[in-house]
Amino acid sequence: MTMYKVWEGNMKNLEAKATKIRNKCSKYGCDFHFEKVGEEFAEVIDPELKQKVTIKYIIIDCEGFSKINDWEFVSVIEHTPNGNMFRKGISNVELPTRFRECGPFCEHCNKIRDRKDTYIVRNVKTDEYKQVGKSCLKDYTNGLSIEIAAMEASLRGILEEAETYVGGSALRSENSYLPMKEFLEYGIETVTHFGYTKTRNEMGSVNPDSTKSRSIRYFSAEHGMAGNQTVEYSRKEMKSVGFDVTKKEVEDKANAIISWAEELPDTTDYNHNLKVVLGLDYIDYSKVGILVSAIPSYNRAMQKIEEETERKNSSKKSNWVGNIKDRVTVETNKVECVTSFESCYDGYHTSIVYVYKFSDAEGNIYVWKTSTDVPEETTKIVGTIKEHSEYKGTKQTVLTRCKVIC
Repeated sequence: MTMYKVWEGNMKNLEAKATKIRNKCSKYGCDFHFEKVGEEFAEVIDPELKQKVTIKYIIIDCEGFSKINDWEFVSVIEHTPNGNMFRKGISNVELPTRFRECGPFCEHCNKIRDRKDTYIVRNVKTDEYKQVGKSCLKDYTNGLSIEIAAMEASLRGILEEAETYVGGSALRSENSYLPMKEFLEYGIETVTHFGYTKTRNEMGSVNPDSTKSRSIRYFSAEHGMAGNQTVEYSRKEMKSVGFDVTKKEVEDKANAIISWAEELPDTTDYNHNLKVVLGLDYIDYSKVGILVSAIPSYNRAMQKIEEETERKNSSKKSNWVGNIKDRVTVETNKVECVTSFESCYDGYHTSIVYVYKFSDAEGNIYVWKTSTDVPEETTKIVGTIKEHSEYKGTKQTVLTRCKVIC
């Protein structure tokens, strides 16, 4: 059983697609299940109205496979100039890696043609995979049309997109494209100032201020793609945190992320798709989620490399400093923001919490969690020792109520 939460306003379009798939699957003897099993209400801030609204989500149970005579439809391969991408059906299997680099070849008729898409089928008994062309797919699905197979492949994405509440303004279009690198820069600034936020919050509800949604809204506001109220609201929000995609360090980080992705090992479909997306000049809105997810993935990778380098190169071992509640002065060469996240401090309001790490001349590590934006060039901090902790075997002195001296 696979459950999805769909915003009520997206149900009409979703049901029309599901009904078409159900009818065709029934005709060809394929299993397909699409059912409303519940509902859930939630309060969100409408980006257009700039006020709280209560909306309803429909809980959907959806399962199904295009399967005939032990062969099931698994995925569409989209052949792009930068490599192959997969649009999987409801069956979320990990595909053989050979399909990541294959050309538009049909393993049924053994012909290579200039195809935009080819299709993967799997024998559920033998676990054999085949890549077939449009005209040959019917031999494995008892005549099930390619349009329905392609719709099933996109149904997972349709269900996930239908979760998003877009409010008073339609912030996206199925036929619109975004410049990949420029949009990535908006994502970088969004993560820098608001942390990375998934589409769903910890309670499982759709978050209208996810990194994906914020990046789209800010880009739209600055490119004439949103209404006046959304532009005003978004620009005010951006100004309040110093949002600026023209900074050189933003462009440098975008270039670094793109270069990093080029070197990712093809160990998972996620890595492979990330490499393809970050190699494109333009992306459609369906690829925004994976694009912005590259930012925290890159940050984690760089943090891991830095920690490993510090362990190898440092001749000094970090020790705990002072006693709990002591007021200490720390002189450091660099203050680094290692992560940030959104925190709810009174059950209603939220703020961005930054986690900073720095060290003194003896190599002792200090950590400071704060909502304050601390410059990297800070050289002296005064703070109170809150606790002595340990992270991956390294002792850390946690500070609170800190003040930047210089």
